[in-house]
Amino acid sequence: MLRHMDLSGKSPVEIRENQSVNGPLAILNEYYNVYVTEPDDAKWRLDNMHETYLSDMNSKYVFPNVFMSMEDTNRVAQLDTDIRKYAEQMKASWILNGGIEEEWDSYLQKMEDYGLSEYLEIKQKYFDAYIESLSDEN
Repeated sequence: MLRHMDLSGKSPVEIRENQSVNGPLAILNEYYNVYVTEPDDAKWRLDNMHETYLSDMNSKYVFPNVFMSMEDTNRVAQLDTDIRKYAEQMKASWILNGGIEEEWDSYLQKMEDYGLSEYLEIKQKYFDAYIESLSDEN
């Protein structure tokens, strides 16, 4: 069994780097206490994730890696630049200053001006093709 060293007040990263054997990138939950111990810092992160985030994560899919045409790739990259920049800017503003309720409609309009519908249409086309390819495999 791989036994993790006690942190002894040191940084988890420092300890983990010292004992790393370049092993697996992920450890399944059922491996803990069978093949590997569960480090306290990892347990804390997992518990925090379950308590704070996972109950709100309802998405069945994560957008897969897909191949797009060169034209669509370029267009998505162009649209993504403005959309992402504006979304992050507004997120920061709302966190610092509030005002989301008053600004929401103008935010949505600005996102449309930046091409959000076109962006989603392109992404949806490739997502649909991906899902169809999965059903073709069965």
